[in-house]
Amino acid sequence: MKRTLKSTLIAVAVGGALASSVAVAGTTSAGFVPVAYSDQYMSRSDERALNVNEREAHLRARIERGMHDGRITNREARMLLRQLSSIESRERSYMADGRLNRRENDDLVRQLDRLSDNVRAQLRDEDRRYSNVDQYGRPIR
Repeated sequence: MKRTLKSTLIAVAVGGALASSVAVAGTTSAGFVPVAYSDQYMSRSDERALNVNEREAHLRARIERGMHDGRITNREARMLLRQLSSIESRERSYMADGRLNRRENDDLVRQLDRLSDNVRAQLRDEDRRYSNVDQYGRPIR
Protein backbone atom coordinates (compact mmCIF):
# COMPACT_ATOMS: atom_id res chain seq x y z
CA MET A 1 0.00 0.00 0.00
CA LYS A 2 2.79 2.41 0.96
CA ARG A 3 4.63 1.61 -2.24
CA THR A 4 1.66 2.38 -4.55
CA LEU A 5 0.88 5.57 -2.68
CA LYS A 6 4.49 6.66 -2.99
CA SER A 7 4.56 5.88 -6.74
CA THR A 8 1.31 7.72 -7.28
CA LEU A 9 2.59 10.81 -5.48
CA ILE A 10 5.80 10.76 -7.54
CA ALA A 11 3.80 10.40 -10.78
CA VAL A 12 1.55 13.32 -9.84
CA ALA A 13 4.54 15.49 -8.92
CA VAL A 14 6.34 14.70 -12.20
CA GLY A 15 3.16 15.34 -14.18
CA GLY A 16 2.64 18.68 -12.45
CA ALA A 17 6.23 19.71 -13.10
CA LEU A 18 5.93 18.82 -16.79
CA ALA A 19 2.65 20.68 -17.12
CA SER A 20 4.07 23.82 -15.55
CA SER A 21 7.17 23.71 -17.77
CA VAL A 22 4.97 23.46 -20.87
CA ALA A 23 2.93 26.45 -19.70
CA VAL A 24 6.09 28.48 -19.06
CA ALA A 25 7.51 27.58 -22.51
CA GLY A 26 4.45 29.11 -24.20
CA THR A 27 4.85 32.49 -22.53
CA THR A 28 7.01 35.40 -23.58
CA SER A 29 9.47 37.24 -21.38
CA ALA A 30 6.71 39.66 -20.34
CA GLY A 31 4.77 36.75 -18.83
CA PHE A 32 1.78 36.55 -21.16
CA VAL A 33 0.80 34.08 -23.86
CA PRO A 34 0.48 35.73 -27.30
CA VAL A 35 -2.89 35.30 -29.00
CA ALA A 36 -2.97 34.37 -32.69
CA TYR A 37 -6.01 35.82 -34.45
CA SER A 38 -7.50 34.17 -37.47
CA ASP A 39 -7.71 35.80 -40.90
CA GLN A 40 -11.36 36.72 -40.38
CA TYR A 41 -10.21 39.99 -38.79
CA MET A 42 -8.49 41.37 -41.89
CA SER A 43 -9.18 44.99 -42.69
CA ARG A 44 -11.06 45.90 -45.83
CA SER A 45 -7.96 47.34 -47.47
CA ASP A 46 -6.19 44.00 -46.94
CA GLU A 47 -9.11 42.14 -48.49
CA ARG A 48 -9.12 44.44 -51.51
CA ALA A 49 -5.38 43.98 -52.04
CA LEU A 50 -5.75 40.21 -51.73
CA ASN A 51 -8.51 40.10 -54.34
CA VAL A 52 -6.42 42.18 -56.76
CA ASN A 53 -3.38 39.93 -56.23
CA GLU A 54 -5.46 36.81 -56.78
CA ARG A 55 -6.82 38.20 -60.04
CA GLU A 56 -3.34 39.18 -61.20
CA ALA A 57 -2.07 35.65 -60.51
CA HIS A 58 -5.09 34.14 -62.28
CA LEU A 59 -4.59 36.33 -65.36
CA ARG A 60 -0.87 35.52 -65.49
CA ALA A 61 -1.72 31.80 -65.36
CA ARG A 62 -4.27 32.19 -68.18
CA ILE A 63 -1.72 33.97 -70.37
CA GLU A 64 0.94 31.35 -69.69
CA ARG A 65 -1.53 28.51 -70.31
CA GLY A 66 -2.52 30.14 -73.63
CA MET A 67 1.14 30.43 -74.61
CA HIS A 68 1.78 26.82 -73.67
CA ASP A 69 -1.07 25.37 -75.69
CA GLY A 70 -0.46 27.68 -78.67
CA ARG A 71 -3.63 29.79 -78.52
CA ILE A 72 -1.64 32.97 -77.79
CA THR A 73 1.27 33.99 -79.99
CA ASN A 74 4.54 35.26 -78.50
CA ARG A 75 3.73 38.79 -79.65
CA GLU A 76 0.27 38.72 -78.06
CA ALA A 77 1.72 37.28 -74.84
CA ARG A 78 4.31 40.07 -74.63
CA MET A 79 1.58 42.68 -75.06
CA LEU A 80 -0.67 41.08 -72.41
CA LEU A 81 2.18 40.58 -69.94
CA ARG A 82 3.23 44.21 -70.45
CA GLN A 83 -0.31 45.33 -69.57
CA LEU A 84 -0.24 43.10 -66.48
CA SER A 85 3.12 44.53 -65.45
CA SER A 86 1.70 48.03 -65.77
CA ILE A 87 -1.20 47.11 -63.49
CA GLU A 88 1.16 45.53 -60.94
CA SER A 89 3.35 48.64 -61.03
CA ARG A 90 0.35 50.87 -60.43
CA GLU A 91 -0.71 48.64 -57.54
CA ARG A 92 2.76 48.98 -55.97
CA SER A 93 2.53 52.76 -56.20
CA TYR A 94 -0.97 52.69 -54.66
CA MET A 95 0.27 50.43 -51.84
CA ALA A 96 3.15 52.80 -50.97
CA ASP A 97 1.17 54.04 -47.97
CA GLY A 98 0.49 50.44 -46.88
CA ARG A 99 -3.18 50.33 -47.85
CA LEU A 100 -5.46 50.32 -50.84
CA ASN A 101 -8.45 52.68 -50.63
CA ARG A 102 -11.71 52.23 -52.50
CA ARG A 103 -10.86 54.57 -55.39
CA GLU A 104 -7.50 52.86 -55.98
CA ASN A 105 -9.11 49.43 -55.77
CA ASP A 106 -11.81 50.42 -58.26
CA ASP A 107 -9.16 51.68 -60.69
CA LEU A 108 -7.20 48.42 -60.43
CA VAL A 109 -10.34 46.32 -60.81
CA ARG A 110 -11.33 48.30 -63.91
CA GLN A 111 -7.88 47.74 -65.45
CA LEU A 112 -7.94 44.05 -64.56
CA ASP A 113 -11.39 43.73 -66.19
CA ARG A 114 -10.02 45.32 -69.36
CA LEU A 115 -7.00 43.00 -69.34
CA SER A 116 -9.24 39.98 -68.75
CA ASP A 117 -11.30 40.95 -71.80
CA ASN A 118 -8.11 41.29 -73.86
CA VAL A 119 -6.86 37.87 -72.72
CA ARG A 120 -10.21 36.30 -73.59
CA ALA A 121 -10.15 37.91 -77.04
CA GLN A 122 -6.59 36.75 -77.72
CA LEU A 123 -7.40 33.21 -76.58
CA ARG A 124 -10.38 33.05 -78.93
CA ASP A 125 -8.97 34.74 -82.03
CA GLU A 126 -7.66 32.74 -84.96
CA ASP A 127 -3.99 33.65 -84.40
CA ARG A 128 -2.15 30.49 -83.45
CA ARG A 129 1.39 30.01 -82.28
CA TYR A 130 1.51 26.61 -83.96
CA SER A 131 0.13 26.28 -87.46
CA ASN A 132 -0.57 22.56 -86.98
CA VAL A 133 -3.52 23.03 -84.59
CA ASP A 134 -7.08 24.13 -85.29
CA GLN A 135 -9.09 26.74 -83.40
CA TYR A 136 -9.81 24.22 -80.61
CA GLY A 137 -6.15 23.23 -80.12
CA ARG A 138 -6.55 19.87 -81.85
CA PRO A 139 -3.81 18.73 -84.25
CA ILE A 140 -4.56 19.24 -87.94
CA ARG A 141 -3.99 16.17 -90.13
